[in-house]
Order: sequence, then structure tokens, then C-alpha cells
Amino acid sequence: MCGINFFDGVLHLISFFCRVYNTHHLPIFVMVPAKLNSLMAWMMVSIVAFGMFGCKKSTPAPAVEETLVVITTPATGTTLMPQPLGNGLPIEVKVTSAMPSDGVIVKVVGQNEITNATFYTQSITNKLSTNNFVVTGIPIGWACIATITVTSVKKASNTWSGTVRFSGK
Repeated sequence: MCGINFFDGVLHLISFFCRVYNTHHLPIFVMVPAKLNSLMAWMMVSIVAFGMFGCKKSTPAPAVEETLVVITTPATGTTLMPQPLGNGLPIEVKVTSAMPSDGVIVKVVGQNEITNATFYTQSITNKLSTNNFVVTGIPIGWACIATITVTSVKKASNTWSGTVRFSGK
């Protein structure tokens, strides 16, 4: 678009000079004195140069990454009743917001809530909206906490985290 309008303007400018200065119907560079030919040549070069550099294509703004929204099963913020957890505690982590372009890092850490001794850690990096974990190695009789963290691979400050409290019997 810009180039077409630019060249239309140049043609109008040339046409104007031809009508004003060409009283003897001579070719354009013969019709005017030499100094005016030089001036016209510089004007043409200037117009072409400014036209070429003035028509820049705009670059699209980078996409803004949506804040992570996550739902877990069992729900974060809950405390589960003591239960037999011989096969582990299944945790489903579902990213419900738009998935970041480079994916997310989903990390689950199981710890003793009193001593902070870690008995389980697993981290997965992918672009899947749903990730399943099974917290294993749960010590019987401990008050435990599973900390779930979801972080954008591209933008580390885009992080979601939550906890689930539980104990095995």
C-alpha cells in the first residue's frame, strides 16, 4: 500500500513540473535550465529515499502470556482424612488457562509437614493440559503435605502453586 501511494505522488510531482516548465513541449530534462534539472534530480532522489525508508512494516506486538489457572484433584487447600495409601496418593493437575507456547513445568513434592523431610519429588515439562502423579513412599502416621507448582517454561514469573494435606494410616 505505502509503495503504491508513494509512486503515485512521484508521478504527480513529475507531471506538475512538466506542466509548469514545459512551455516548448520538450522532453522533461531538456525543458528546464541545467540548475533546475540538478535540483529536480536531487528532489527525486530524496523522495525515493524517504519513501523507501518511511514505509516500514509494523511488527505485531508479542503475545501476552495468560496467567496460569490450575485445578487439582484432590483440590488444593484441602486436608484429606487419614486413609490407607499403600498404592500412593493420586494427584491430577489440570491447567485450565491457555497453555503457554513453550509449555509448563509441573512439580509435585511430598514432605513431612513437621520436619519438612522430603519423601517424594517428581517434575514433568510438557504442553499437556492434564498431568497425573502418584505420590508414593508416604510414611504411615505422618502429617504430610504435597506442594504442587506449575511454572511457565517461557516466563518463570508466571507460576501457580497449591498444597494438599494428607496422612497415611
